[in-house]
Amino acid sequence: MPTPENLEQVLITCQSADPFSTLVVSPQTGAAVWSYKGSELQGAITNLAAPVGVNGDYLAVTTKDKPMLHIVAVHIRDRTHQKSVLPGIARALAVHPSGTVVCCAIDEKIYTWMLTTGQLLTIISAHYQPVSHLQFVSDGSALVSAGDDGIVQIWLLTDLMTPHDAGLMKPEPLRKWSPHSVPVTGLFVTSGGVNCRILSCSSDQTASRADWCSGLHLCSSVSRTRVQFPLRAAPHPTKVLIPPWVGELVAAMLRIYRRQALVTGRPILYQSHQP
Repeated sequence: MPTPENLEQVLITCQSADPFSTLVVSPQTGAAVWSYKGSELQGAITNLAAPVGVNGDYLAVTTKDKPMLHIVAVHIRDRTHQKSVLPGIARALAVHPSGTVVCCAIDEKIYTWMLTTGQLLTIISAHYQPVSHLQFVSDGSALVSAGDDGIVQIWLLTDLMTPHDAGLMKPEPLRKWSPHSVPVTGLFVTSGGVNCRILSCSSDQTASRADWCSGLHLCSSVSRTRVQFPLRAAPHPTKVLIPPWVGELVAAMLRIYRRQALVTGRPILYQSHQP
């Protein structure tokens, strides 16, 4: 029998300088089971937060008004606090599932650090416009990035961790799609490692689904209203719920579209007919 201690929990943070603006909430009860006072931030506005490590024993926090990255302990008896000065304000943050590597998006570049030593491993010019979203795949073998240029890319972890000399060719993304014409507003990667699906949405009222294994852009869904918030789906979904600006839900029949895309080699465009 699972106990409340080992069930999944939800990490919620808001951009505020008020204490306890970062919470861990139980999905079963809706109550906060842990809160971060933020005294280590010294009055700075919380921006991004991500759990560190397999068990989430630590928390990575960036600030909105200062180029800082803080690593703080979750357990009250552990007083660990490490802070690092970043080259700029981090717009996106992703921590490797093992808790050993952290990636930050600053302008058009992706910075990769080794958390155990604080060493800066690589700086990659990833997009033409600022990077807006980062997420590791479930097995940690690659990082997915999305930006204001409407592009979604997959980067191998080995490329992110291997320093590249100025005279060598810069690393290239393993996969690259351009499903949107304006900035990406939401990104979600399903579980499954190399068999994962990459879901993205944009303020151009579109949501997209791509397949890492085949490299195909499987389908796009067009909503009548602005798609703003991140997408969520099962590991191998037949439908994706896309929560847009006014709450309209657009259901895309993805399994059928995937079969058609594999046959034709082209993505399928789906038009929402919901009012």
